[in-house]
Amino acid sequence: GQQVIRQLSNFDSLEIFILNRTPAKAEELANRVNGQALPFDQLHRALIDADIVITSTSASQPVLTPVTVKNAMLRRKNRPLFFIDIAVPRNIDPRIKEIYNTYLFDIDDLQNIVKKNMGKRKQEIPKAEKILAEEVDRFMQWYRSRNTIYTIRQLQEHFDSLRKKEIRRSKKHFKDEELADIDKFSKSLMKKFLHSPIMRLKTCPETGVVCRRCTIKEVFGLENECLTEE
Repeated sequence: GQQVIRQLSNFDSLEIFILNRTPAKAEELANRVNGQALPFDQLHRALIDADIVITSTSASQPVLTPVTVKNAMLRRKNRPLFFIDIAVPRNIDPRIKEIYNTYLFDIDDLQNIVKKNMGKRKQEIPKAEKILAEEVDRFMQWYRSRNTIYTIRQLQEHFDSLRKKEIRRSKKHFKDEELADIDKFSKSLMKKFLHSPIMRLKTCPETGVVCRRCTIKEVFGLENECLTEE
């Protein structure tokens, strides 16, 4: 019972009242969960004000009887009242279910709810496994593509270096505004030249991508370095 109250105390909007036949115990628990202790003889008043009643005592006989609950319901103006009985033996007479606007849940009901929720979760396992498999596949594709990305970057940097070198060599023959146009034109031309080999690298099947990377590196004189795959 104390564990349930501690969990409920995490909700700031809840107002918690603790009743116990031993006032000191009620005060102690109320202080721990920021609740309010009430004398046990105010049970009837508490039933009128409460929305949810949770019982967990060691009493051998029901603490809440149909008569007690009926009297409280007459003062509640048709407001429903929920009972959760987590005691063994039961603290609440099961006949209160017959009273209008009262709802009683015991350990068996809670266990059934848990079983239903577990069943729903198990039904979601195949979906979760599918999502996981897809994400693992995506990760492995990325992991294997690191060397391809590295080769593409090498290729782009190699051609960009050649492009800039040629512009610097011809710089004295052109005006600044002309050099800006040449720089823009050469970038566009370089992208067009590299488009085909880059796309072939990106779309190459895994079985042939290593060979294709090596061929491109050899043709364009790139450093034959690869990222280590552990």
